[in-house]
Amino acid sequence: MTSFTALNIIPDSDSDSELDNTQELQIEEALKIYQKAIKAHSEGNWQEAEHAYDELFKSEIFDQVRNALHDDTTTTPTSSSIHSVLYLAFKNHATFLFDKLKAQRRIDINDTDTQKSIQLGLVWFGEALARDPGDASLWRNAAQISKVFNSSRLSRFCLESVLLRDADVDESGELLALAKSGLRPEEFQASLQLRDVLIELQDDTAFSAAFFQWLKKKKASTSLKIHIEPYPWLTGSFLEQRFVEQLQTMAYDPSGEADTHILHVQSRTWSAIGKALLKRRHMVDEKNELHFSNYTCLDVPPSSIESPSITPSSSTPQETTPESTQAVNADDGDVQMAEAAPTVAEVQRDSSNRKRKSTSLGGTDEPGRSRLSKRVRDRENANAVAAAAAPPPPVRQLVSQDDKLFTTAETCFSLLGVSLGKASSLKVRNRADEEEALEQKDLYLRDFRTILRDWDDDKGNVVLYGEGIQDPKEEATPGTALLNMEASTSSNTYHPVLSGGEGLRKWLKMFDKRGVHVKEICMEWLKALLMREWVEPKPDHTGVKNDMLAGDGKPSWLRHSWPEPLKDVVTAMVTDCEELLWNYFKEWEIDYKARLSASGVEAFGKKDLATIEWAQTLFEIYLGDLAVSDKERSALDTEELQEKWQISRNTCRRWSYLDGELPEDELTFRFLWANAVFTGLTNTSRDFVLDCFEDLKKVLSEAECQAIELPNSTVMPEISVARAEREISKLKTMDFFTSIFRASTHMSDPIEVIVNLEAVLDPQSLVGVDMDETDEQHLEEMARFLEGSSPQFKLYLWERLREAYEHEEVKMMPKVLACRLKCIALIVSEFNGSAYADYSEDHRQFILLRAIRLLEAALPPTLELCLKDRQNLSLDTNILINSLKSLVSVLRLLHTYSFYEDGVMNSEYAASLLHSYRLVVVKFREMLVRTWCLAYLIYREMIENTSMQELSLPDEPEVLLGSLLRDVHEELGVRNYCKLAGRDFLKLLQNEYLRFDLRMFDEELAQCLHCRYHLKVGPDQWKVYEHKTDAEQLDRRSALEILDFVLLMASKKKIQQLPKAEIKSSLDKIAEIIGMPKKSNKLNYNEKVIDQYLQGSIHPLRLFKSLKGIGDISTTPITGDEAVASSKGLYFLMGHIHLSIIRDRSIKNRVQVKGDDLDLALKYFKYTLMCNSENWEAWYHLAQTYGQQVDEDMSWTADLMNNHKADLVKKERKCILSFIMAIATSVRTADDSEETGKKLANMYYEFAYRIYTSSRPPMSMETWHMDEFVRHCSGTQGQGMYKQVAHKEVTSHMALRFALYLLEKTLIEDSQNWKFHYIMGKCMGKLEKEEAVELYSPEDVLERYSLAAKQAPEKTGSELLLEPHHKLVSAACKYVLNEQIQPAAAYNYVSVSNFAKGTSPPTDRASFLTLTLTILSKMRSADKQKWHHRMTYRIAWLLMYQNSTSPPPSPTTSPDSTVVAATKEFATLFTNKGSLLSIWRPENERPGRHFVFAYRYTNYYVSLLVQSQDRATLEAVAKRVRKNAQGLWKYPVVWENTYRAYVSVIRSTGNIEAGLEEKVFSTVSWDEFQTFTARLEAYCNPPPSGATSVAPIAPQSAILDLFKEVVELRRLNMGFGKTAEIDDLLADAYAKLYRDLVPEIISADTVSATPVATENGSTQSSSNSSNNPMSLRNLMFDDSAASANGNGGGSGTATGGNVTPTATAVQLAAAHSKMDLDLPLRGKLTRPNRREIISKALNLFKPAPGASTKSGQQAQQAQQAQQAQQPQQQAHHQQTSSSSGRRGSGAAGSTKSSSTTGDTVVVASGSRCEDEVMASPPSPGEDGDGDDGDEEGDGDGMDVE
Repeated sequence: MTSFTALNIIPDSDSDSELDNTQELQIEEALKIYQKAIKAHSEGNWQEAEHAYDELFKSEIFDQVRNALHDDTTTTPTSSSIHSVLYLAFKNHATFLFDKLKAQRRIDINDTDTQKSIQLGLVWFGEALARDPGDASLWRNAAQISKVFNSSRLSRFCLESVLLRDADVDESGELLALAKSGLRPEEFQASLQLRDVLIELQDDTAFSAAFFQWLKKKKASTSLKIHIEPYPWLTGSFLEQRFVEQLQTMAYDPSGEADTHILHVQSRTWSAIGKALLKRRHMVDEKNELHFSNYTCLDVPPSSIESPSITPSSSTPQETTPESTQAVNADDGDVQMAEAAPTVAEVQRDSSNRKRKSTSLGGTDEPGRSRLSKRVRDRENANAVAAAAAPPPPVRQLVSQDDKLFTTAETCFSLLGVSLGKASSLKVRNRADEEEALEQKDLYLRDFRTILRDWDDDKGNVVLYGEGIQDPKEEATPGTALLNMEASTSSNTYHPVLSGGEGLRKWLKMFDKRGVHVKEICMEWLKALLMREWVEPKPDHTGVKNDMLAGDGKPSWLRHSWPEPLKDVVTAMVTDCEELLWNYFKEWEIDYKARLSASGVEAFGKKDLATIEWAQTLFEIYLGDLAVSDKERSALDTEELQEKWQISRNTCRRWSYLDGELPEDELTFRFLWANAVFTGLTNTSRDFVLDCFEDLKKVLSEAECQAIELPNSTVMPEISVARAEREISKLKTMDFFTSIFRASTHMSDPIEVIVNLEAVLDPQSLVGVDMDETDEQHLEEMARFLEGSSPQFKLYLWERLREAYEHEEVKMMPKVLACRLKCIALIVSEFNGSAYADYSEDHRQFILLRAIRLLEAALPPTLELCLKDRQNLSLDTNILINSLKSLVSVLRLLHTYSFYEDGVMNSEYAASLLHSYRLVVVKFREMLVRTWCLAYLIYREMIENTSMQELSLPDEPEVLLGSLLRDVHEELGVRNYCKLAGRDFLKLLQNEYLRFDLRMFDEELAQCLHCRYHLKVGPDQWKVYEHKTDAEQLDRRSALEILDFVLLMASKKKIQQLPKAEIKSSLDKIAEIIGMPKKSNKLNYNEKVIDQYLQGSIHPLRLFKSLKGIGDISTTPITGDEAVASSKGLYFLMGHIHLSIIRDRSIKNRVQVKGDDLDLALKYFKYTLMCNSENWEAWYHLAQTYGQQVDEDMSWTADLMNNHKADLVKKERKCILSFIMAIATSVRTADDSEETGKKLANMYYEFAYRIYTSSRPPMSMETWHMDEFVRHCSGTQGQGMYKQVAHKEVTSHMALRFALYLLEKTLIEDSQNWKFHYIMGKCMGKLEKEEAVELYSPEDVLERYSLAAKQAPEKTGSELLLEPHHKLVSAACKYVLNEQIQPAAAYNYVSVSNFAKGTSPPTDRASFLTLTLTILSKMRSADKQKWHHRMTYRIAWLLMYQNSTSPPPSPTTSPDSTVVAATKEFATLFTNKGSLLSIWRPENERPGRHFVFAYRYTNYYVSLLVQSQDRATLEAVAKRVRKNAQGLWKYPVVWENTYRAYVSVIRSTGNIEAGLEEKVFSTVSWDEFQTFTARLEAYCNPPPSGATSVAPIAPQSAILDLFKEVVELRRLNMGFGKTAEIDDLLADAYAKLYRDLVPEIISADTVSATPVATENGSTQSSSNSSNNPMSLRNLMFDDSAASANGNGGGSGTATGGNVTPTATAVQLAAAHSKMDLDLPLRGKLTRPNRREIISKALNLFKPAPGASTKSGQQAQQAQQAQQAQQPQQQAHHQQTSSSSGRRGSGAAGSTKSSSTTGDTVVVASGSRCEDEVMASPPSPGEDGDGDDGDEEGDGDGMDVE
């Protein structure tokens, strides 16, 4: 049975029974306890509240939260409520403690329990503030409690946190602006409290700020003062109470001026007290010694405050015991607090260490003092909780990698006798493991790890700033001081470092109860440091005096090693108190002599001995000060320094006299040595000083005196026989070294320095040199001196020798490198030598830190020399091996740090948070990188210059070196170190791998380039690691260096993969850095030659000679970086990439591409050819680029083919010319490799394909024409100058034969590519058809097609491959139908197709035709995506042929019996009711053929529609064709065929005979035409319903619909095609309409004349006609006829149904003849011309009021135009004359609106102002037969959408 655990259960490792408790229940339980505590607290039930708080802090959820805060691996509860409860619990518990304390009747601040309660309350306040730093009241409470502890700094911090808790204010000016804008009450109260604190601290700097200047002027009101102090009942402080007690014990001052000075000390250290005393001593009133102002009370900060071991995270107050609160007393009496409690002292220390600005109010980032708003802090806290709840990050595992590096290094270095050791020996995690893992010789590794664990700023100062390290250059002054640096070395005995406050507690007790004079305090301070302890017997017991620091009979001067600040303060104090000390010792001397005379020898006690020793110590300190003055005087001799030296000399001389009178004891040797040193510092002769040390040596030897060590003396750190010998040796060699120092300082003669120092430092260089005995003794003496000299002194000498070698006159760089390597070896020998273990631990650590600093300075210049010139490493083998050993020791040291860092990352221990540590570790990392570089260079020099037989190398040197570099990079890179040290390692790595040129290290080189330049050049399967490096700027030189490798990596990918690969960006960057070839005369010439060649014609001889390798262009050679880049293939590859982008995109995506990539490809290929015109691949890809341009131009629109054919011809000609040059150069330069053979086969195929494409539509051999290339000739037979083509052009037969030859060469390389056979079959088929002589039989053609169908894959990508199958079937069908091959033979070829499976062999032509239809139908059915269209066309064509006995010459003459079937089949290629051609371009279709097929299909479909007389479909097709100008090849031809077919169909279906216009209007006069056409117009455009009209609503007859189609056709044409045929149709259609409808109108007018007149009243026209007997009405119709017509009813009325004409043609002619009687002669003779007829025809129909429009706006415009025309319709007989020279559609002043619904175009006309009928007949000169029929339109200016 499975079990589960809820997600919100917090696991508890201590108890498994609590697993069922959820977090919510635990929080709810804690809230109940908290409410209980609050209730008891508010009621004053202190005991119950205390128990409730105790239970709350013991609750389970609180324990889990506390454990989570102290353990990073524990999951922290993520509920925000528990954190709120924690904050409130801590805050209210502290409030509870103070409320309980306030409830007491009497508060004694000195009571121990009271102090503990106050301290604990402050701790609880701190815990609450850690969870919500935005509580202002809590900060103010903590500030007052801090004052109780006399911690003004902590109080100041709390108050500043109130002011700046929400605002990010860094300057006091901003704080002042905030204050003036309005402070909250708690902020104003805090500012007043802060003012008082600053006044108490006397912080004048803070008060200089503008805010506090403003605050000084503010006064709190009486009501506000009451609330300033949160705890007004809690007054006073512990320290103040102590001062009260001190003042009470002071002597009574009768004047009442008890102004004893309180001396505030900044820190609890001996040096701080000494500095404060020095400062106070200068303010002593010397005239009034006993004045109270000269008495001082010391105010020293406590070392720690005794606090209970209770903390909010450990236990409750009830658990506090006296034992837990008792401080642990050390031997010096100082109190040491328990580590578990976060005491107030720790808070003080944290606050005092914070760095403040001058205003002490600057923004800081220390924890617990947030400058953000509470909302932001809450969000950050929530994020921190979530992060804490997340699983811990995985521990970095470096075990195998580290071991790999050390193993590789061991393999490499062991050949030279050098060992790096094992990584495991450096990966110790505790001190016990160190003892076992590290040998004695590796003691420095243990010390280094101790340094890292116990890091402090003092250690950081040594490494960062050289604190305590004597600089040889600074010490290089003439005289004896030159060798002082060598003499002042520390002893080997361990001397503990004097800690800051050691022994202070006991010493301060001497001044707790009384004020003491400043001089007395100074004397006591010196006694504590310089005197030994003594025993002073008392009557009741024996007391030990002055035992604060002294012990074992030695003062601190001899016991401890003092820090440098304390040494300086002691020197300054004894100098300042010299007179006081002198008097003190004189008084003692007098007293001692008095006691001696009185009591004898027994009077000399231990205190006397301590006093004598103190005097000797003072003498030694004065000697040290004299040595410093002498050094300063020697460096810069001024009067001031000379005077200072004389004062120091006189002081030493006086003290030497005083000490000389002291009794002889063990101090005698110290005195004698000090006098010898003093003698050497007083310009005494060197011989006398030498005699002094000789005597000292003799005395010490005879007395067998043990070495006396003075660790704090700079001039005499040791007194021993060995030290005396060193001094003697130094004095003897003083002249030699002084001359060397003087010469090296000025470097006037570097040769002399080299000769002298080489003799001393490298005695082997003197082998074979003749020397006398004196010189040999002298050299031996110097050798002995150097043998015992310190490493620093030797290091200085080697540096002088190095400078001499480096001098401009010498410049011996290998020697310079040798000196630097020797310096490194000296530095390493100091901590790697046998004497290192004899030193004390503190001194060992100092030596190690000093060595690290010196190495950090020595490594960069040494590495620079090695990298700069490899010849510098041409050194002796011993030097290289010793240097490598030293560097290996350094590597072990630095790897110790790196492994220590791993432990920090793995949370095994914590690293120091000090800023100095963060600075130093950066140096450690850089040193590690440089050391590995230097060690590798030395190792490389040795193994490459030594034979493999000597070293027995396990592998080739390059393999060993490469493996070492690889492992080092892995080790450094995973730690993110490889970018350090100026990227020296990455540069070395790159140069070495490029030099090796080994493919086994290509991956590492790719990683190196990524680290250095952020270039990704490797294959996808190579994993590139992020080493967090910053990209270096790639320069041209580096780009050329890595170009070969990058191109090699690019060659591993297919060209189609490169555009999307990461290496593409790297190539772009390199190409950008190297840049394009700069234009020069040579480049310009080469470019011109190439352009001239590409702009030429295609010569047949050049075409065929290219197959023999004949043909080139004359270019000049190019040099420079660009030529190098081109020769390596950069430009070629970049061009190829851009070309592949287009080719891949155009094939796969089938979207139109931009020309940028093609232009770039052309540019790169041309650059390649400009640098090397014999690069056949560049010519080949240049041809591909031009070909791709042609394909792109023909793939997406037919505009260029129709309107800009010349541009396409030029591009394709350039393509063919490039192919010709590519073939010629390939024959000359191509190699015989298999890869090259494949490339050549592809090139031959593409060239053949391009030739075939250029010979077929749409290009149709225009590329090969010579029309553009003519030359001028002078006739030889007197015909003069004439033009002719430059040469014979290439015919289609020649081109196809050449293509076939290329394809035959292609098949030699690859006979399995179906495309090769496919194109070859096409070329054969065209040659077989075009030539009279049979070159290729149908069997040859079908054989190629069958091979293509057999080898073709089923699919290409996602598309079905049908082209070879369709071509095979269609070609076989053609040959069978043409009787060129038998059906059975043809079936043998067709049967290889997959679509012929399951079919039976045909027996005759008919069965083969059926078989063909079946196979084509299968192909079409298999094409699910409907990409292929040729099967449909072929099926439709065969259906028309199926019932025919002979093949039709063209589809237009097919038998009528098959038209319907063919039309139905072919209509599937047309959409939108069979009007829109919808075909797609398959993948393998040639570019441009799509538009050719559209041209053919449209013409064929139109012919079918003509044969089927489908006028409606033909109308829709015409509209679609008119709009598809960009989608049809030869668009004008297609449109002309379409509209002509449409015209013929309209005539045939509408019975509109040709020439009808002439028949109808030849006998009609102009006035008659105007009259009856106006009535015809009124008849066809009736007024709206309900309005008065002269005729009924016009009928909907077939002739009207037909006439409308004709008008629409003319408007659709828009003058694009020939308008004569359309105008003829329009005129004939209007004549038919006139002929058929005018009789109807005449009859209708006769019948309706009387009713209309009666109904409307007598109009002007009717009255005139009735009164005028000669009117037209009276002439045409008499009253009887009118009456008869009126009585006839509606027999002649045109109703809504069919028109029944009552007026016959005879009546119409009679009416015309009768009308002629009323007309004048001019009107009778004038006839309407063609223009007037067409104008009338176009303006016959007016737009209907409710005509359908495309939008509401267009409908409104049409309605407004109709309303504007209504007045003109009512008075159409009063028309105005229109302007002459009118145009058709698009004329000025006309408006137009159109709408398309389906395939029908509804046209709404505008105003008639342009095309209204003429008001007067034309002039006699106008015959009416003008050319206006060719205009775009004579109507209302309509166009079709």
